[in-house]
Amino acid sequence: MFEFLQKLPNKWKIGIIVVLVVFLVLMISLFTKSEPTGNPVDVNLENQQEDEDVEDIEEVEQEPENIEPKEPKYRAPLTYKGIDYEINKRPYAIFVENSPQARPQSGLDKADIVYEVLAEGGITRFVGIYQSQKPETIGPIRSAREYMLDIAGDYDAVIVHAGGSPGAMNRIQKEQLPTLSEIINGAYFKRESFRKAPHNVYSNIDLLDQGAKARGFRETYTLPKLTFVLDDIEARGEERSEVVIPYTSGYQVKYIYDEHTNQYHRFINNMPHNDLTTGQQLRTKNLFIAYARHNVLDSVGRLAINIQANGKGYALQQGKVQEVTWRYDQGLMRFYVGGQEIPYYPGNTWIQVVPDVVSVSLQE
Repeated sequence: MFEFLQKLPNKWKIGIIVVLVVFLVLMISLFTKSEPTGNPVDVNLENQQEDEDVEDIEEVEQEPENIEPKEPKYRAPLTYKGIDYEINKRPYAIFVENSPQARPQSGLDKADIVYEVLAEGGITRFVGIYQSQKPETIGPIRSAREYMLDIAGDYDAVIVHAGGSPGAMNRIQKEQLPTLSEIINGAYFKRESFRKAPHNVYSNIDLLDQGAKARGFRETYTLPKLTFVLDDIEARGEERSEVVIPYTSGYQVKYIYDEHTNQYHRFINNMPHNDLTTGQQLRTKNLFIAYARHNVLDSVGRLAINIQANGKGYALQQGKVQEVTWRYDQGLMRFYVGGQEIPYYPGNTWIQVVPDVVSVSLQE
């Protein structure tokens, strides 16, 4: 065969060699494909299963761990809110004005508990109990009344005021109550220039601490025992999202429940009742309404309000309302349904003390 190739022209020789090379390449390729390599479908399934297993593992690893929320290190005694430090400070009971010239007030949003009560002339006034928070400023601060002293005494609080009615001042002196009065202890108060007297008396916790220390008030205290439940415990009662309390024509108070904040937002004369310092609307987690007997004492219109008795009212929590009875028990005005005391939810509390002749309106 080689002799035959040698006799052929060079052009033919090259062509035959190329054909032979192509033929050999094709044969090698066919031989390679015909070798057993296992079932390719099975191999692909196995690879696919392995890939799925890897993906499953990755998905499991990426799922967030179901970690229970850690119990706060400390809780505020009057709100049960979690905090990082222990509260062992005697509360202040600060008497805050609510006349039109005093609005908007400062610091009511930082009080643990607020009572609203009537004073003479159809105006209302606030008793703010401060312990767990430290507002930048508090006021305007106004004068004391005897039933306001009763509320302060329930919390064993240092009383902060600017003078008072004759009955209140006599009682302060007679019982040697722990008070800081702007008229006597002016160094621990500020007269602000943006408001006219007597609507311009303010203070803050640092100044009051200095005053309490200077006057030698005891730092130990006794708080009433409060019962709290957590938010995942559903409140009882009928659904009511709005309540209107018409103290007088110029003091119509309204609260509207907001399910997003789980709080009751406060209005005065149909306008949002805001804090002057923060600009935020006042709101509360627990809202109690207590009907109480109001008696006029003198020609000036000063009142006697017996908050250490009993009566009827309402409890509003989580957008629901219950008719309640209240009575003064274990040193505090407490609210009951069927003999069971209503617990508080963690957060602040507002208590509206209302004349028993006023009709409160509840709306869905």
